[in-house]
Amino acid sequence: MDKLKPGERLVVGRNAVRELLLKDPQRISVLLVVKQEAGDRRKAELFELAQSKGVKVASVSAKDLDQLSAGTPHQSFGAVVESSQLELKDLLADLRDRTSALLVLVDAIQDPHNFGAVLRASECMGVDGVIYSRNRGAGLTAAVSKSSAGASELVTLVEVGNLAEACRKIQEAGFWLVGAEHREGAKGVSEFQFPERTALLLGSEGSGIQPLIRKRLDFAVEIPLFGQIDSLNVSQAAAIALYEFRRQHPLTHDG
Repeated sequence: MDKLKPGERLVVGRNAVRELLLKDPQRISVLLVVKQEAGDRRKAELFELAQSKGVKVASVSAKDLDQLSAGTPHQSFGAVVESSQLELKDLLADLRDRTSALLVLVDAIQDPHNFGAVLRASECMGVDGVIYSRNRGAGLTAAVSKSSAGASELVTLVEVGNLAEACRKIQEAGFWLVGAEHREGAKGVSEFQFPERTALLLGSEGSGIQPLIRKRLDFAVEIPLFGQIDSLNVSQAAAIALYEFRRQHPLTHDG
């Protein structure tokens, strides 16, 4: 296999692939495995898990998997999956009758590791959907999938062409747009009462939330800091804000 087909993506890394095999094996078209070395117990266990789930397995060279993953460390495993993203209108329709719902909007996060960590936090905190721009930011790459530890295949993702327009539609659907940023008038995240239908907006690492979108914010929240460093990583800030929303609006384990 020398390249992916249109509509296919590659999930790499032992942990990310294992999560996908356990939670959603039917998504996997084929599991690519670098030729097994004798005595590699962890590789053998993952190979056996794939077989037990009925997933097709194909052997590839390390060079071929390096090329497919665009240099992202793959730990000898790559799962080829069909892209299954929703349209924004379909996600909003699914959430129309929900009293409580939580969305995350990603505004031009550049680092794939940060984006992946945001997806991981979103999945862990029961986010209903993550919306990101196809033209700005890291995009959904193998590096993002690996950094998310499999969350990129479990959380609902929506790719949009215009994030500002998406914000407008989300607000019209009854969501309050809450920006996570330090600014005048921002409330401490633990003091803020999150609306039951919240869309949390996360800005880029360097410039934060773009001005056109900042104008649309209903509220801004910030995380008080007590050390000498004046900011948190965007994924750390996301995890704290999402936890605070979920603390105020709990989900049961069965959803």
